[in-house]
Amino acid sequence: MTDVDEPIDDVAAVGAVTDAGRPTVDAITAALYAEHSVALMGMVRTLSRNDHDDAEAIVHEAFASCLERWTRRGLPDDPLAYLRRSTVNQTWAMQRRRARAGRFDRRSGPPTPSPGAEEVVAANTSEARLLDAVRTLPRRQRECVVVRYLLQASTAETATILAITEGSVKTHLSRALHTLRIDLTEPEDRP
Repeated sequence: MTDVDEPIDDVAAVGAVTDAGRPTVDAITAALYAEHSVALMGMVRTLSRNDHDDAEAIVHEAFASCLERWTRRGLPDDPLAYLRRSTVNQTWAMQRRRARAGRFDRRSGPPTPSPGAEEVVAANTSEARLLDAVRTLPRRQRECVVVRYLLQASTAETATILAITEGSVKTHLSRALHTLRIDLTEPEDRP
């Protein structure tokens, strides 16, 4: 863990600063939220099939837990990667809680997600087919595709976020892309 060592040029855009001219943890967290919260919500929705409200709650919880930790221990070397990993962890924690709750109450079905704006727009396009195909991928392949392409992370960043090796990221991406090519190719276009 480290404090922010380089002064930020546009302090007004970040917010409050320390006596040394560096942004505070609160200001950095607010800047990260403003810039990355929408992408993180999209990642949560794609990874777990959650509706918009659940995705927003998961992202808020990830930000809150990161802010609390960073306030006590200082910022990590890469706050965005840490935040992405925290968001993935929060997503799977909610999935586990729902699975456990489902074992005890078989009468209630899974929550019916309300469509978000992007789903309404994409309903009649090939994007909807792509999202459906990505959602059918095995968990780890889906995670790699979402982090690598939706968040536009490099292979190394994807490996860090998902806590796996770069070789595993490449393997999962290769298998996922192969599956997606087959699933999204029209039957008459297949060899």
